[in-house]
Parts: sequence; C-alpha cells; structure tokens
Amino acid sequence: MSTDREMSTDEVLCLIDQAAELGVPHISVGGGEPLVRKDIFTLLKYASDKHIAVELLSNGTLIDEDTAKRLAACGVRAVSVSLDSATPEVHNAIRRKDCFETVIHAIECLIDAGLRVEINTTFTKLNLRDFEGVVRLSKKLGASLVRAVRLVSLGRAEENDALISPASEDYHWFSDMLYEVSKKYSDKNFAVTGDDAFAPFLYIKNKKQRMTWLPGNYMGCIGGRVIVSIDPYGNVYPCGYLKYPEFYGGNVTEESLKDIWGREDSFKELRNLTLPTGKCRGCEYLEFCRGGCRGAAYIKTKSLTAPDPYCWIQ
Repeated sequence: MSTDREMSTDEVLCLIDQAAELGVPHISVGGGEPLVRKDIFTLLKYASDKHIAVELLSNGTLIDEDTAKRLAACGVRAVSVSLDSATPEVHNAIRRKDCFETVIHAIECLIDAGLRVEINTTFTKLNLRDFEGVVRLSKKLGASLVRAVRLVSLGRAEENDALISPASEDYHWFSDMLYEVSKKYSDKNFAVTGDDAFAPFLYIKNKKQRMTWLPGNYMGCIGGRVIVSIDPYGNVYPCGYLKYPEFYGGNVTEESLKDIWGREDSFKELRNLTLPTGKCRGCEYLEFCRGGCRGAAYIKTKSLTAPDPYCWIQ
C-alpha cells in the first residue's frame, strides 16, 4: 500500500542499488526542490558512482558557488534549471516569488563549476511570447539547451487552470514558433527542444521528418513502458502526471523495484493501451503520435484513450 513516510537515506541508497542492477541508464532527481534534502549530495554521488547518468531538476533558488561545486564533485551529468521568462517580472509572477536574479546567478555558478546546464521553460499564457527571449538569454549565459515544457494541470497549475493554461490554438502557434526558434538558434553547442509531451506537436509541424531535437525512439506515451516515477515516499507510478491510486504500482520500501516493474499487472492500462478514440482514429499522424500525452488526456477526461486535449488537429 502507498505510504506518506519519506524514504530514509539507506532506503534511497538501496533503491539506487536496485536501479543499477536493472541497468537503469538515467535518473532525474526532482521535487519540489531536491536540494532541501540534507543527504542529497550523498545520494547523487552514490548514483553517479554506480555509473547512472544523474540529472538534477532545480528551481535554482538554493544554488550558489559552493553548491554548484559540490554538485560537480558528485558527478552530476546535468542540472536543469527552471527559467520561465527573460523578464524578471514575468518569471517572478509565474514562480510567485522574487527569484529571477537568484536563478540567473545559479545558472552562472553552475556553468562556472563546469556543469552542463539545461533550461526548462514551462509554457503558460503568462509567458506565451517570452520563449525566444529565454533562448537568447540562456545561450548568452552558456547553457547547453533550452527545453519547452508543457504545463499539465496538477497542483498549483490545476488551481489556476483557466488563468494560465494555454488553449489548443496557443499550442499550435507555440509549436510553429518553437520550430522556427530551434532552427534559428541551435548549433553544435546549443539546442532548443521540447519535452516528450511536445514531441507529437513538433512532429506534426515538421511533416513527419524527424529532427535532431525529437526523441529518436518516440512512439507515443512511455509511462510505465520505459520510465517510472518514484515519489519521496517510495511509491511507484508510471509517470509524474499519473500519480493517481488507480495507477499505483507498489512501494520500493516494501518490495523490490524489479518485482514492481516485472509484475504482469503493473501499469497494464498503459502497457496494453489501445488506440485513442475520437478524432485520432483517422489522423495521418497517429502512427507516431499515438494520441499524444496520456497524462494530459487522463487529467482532463479521466480516459487514457481520449485525444490529447491540446491537439489542434481536427
């Protein structure tokens, strides 16, 4: 059964051992803010020493010169920092705190420490026109990548859905713009891309010709098939969007990750997913898209086979 007791250091170390034994190549450590955890550097170094590529997802507010050097010493592969606008007022409004200058300083500290820095920009109504400015600023600072992240209505975003969530026509415009900005700014040392949930929209824009920033093996939702999400309490879900009781796979403090992953009924709704219903059935992009983000569809409709609610294709 699921639990709300945060995993101890030893329990997380055991989980890392299990992941290494399973051949897990990559771990993303997020939050909340992972740097509030007192043992975070111990955990990051342990995973890196196990030859797992570790990415830290941070809001940047707790990173200074010393923290950046410690992260580099841990062998972290990359640090992804949230930057939602190149304009302080817009970024601070989205983040609900006066933190823009702190985040910029964090990015500079990380780059000075020799770390790969990736910028995550969550696309909302509030920063719809700001993305190219983020790209220009990030490239100037020395970041390696800017990633457009889809807003999914969970937590605070759910509370303010009508105010901040883009409409399908906004996604259409943004995907066109993202494509053009990527062509304009990407080079051998810098990339502009979208997260996996954006991939179908970029694919549609590019008329089925794969581009370097699209996941090469992207074939629809990978939740529970390629990835899992494990919360601070050890509860396992297919992805970060589908943390609902009906998708609960088990708890790593009670049974092994191998057993949870290998159990026949784990994430069966996603592993045995049927083709989407409605407008997707006759769509020319269905073979690649498979209906888009299943998490976004489920959050909006409580159906795993509904079309992506933000798709503009009719």
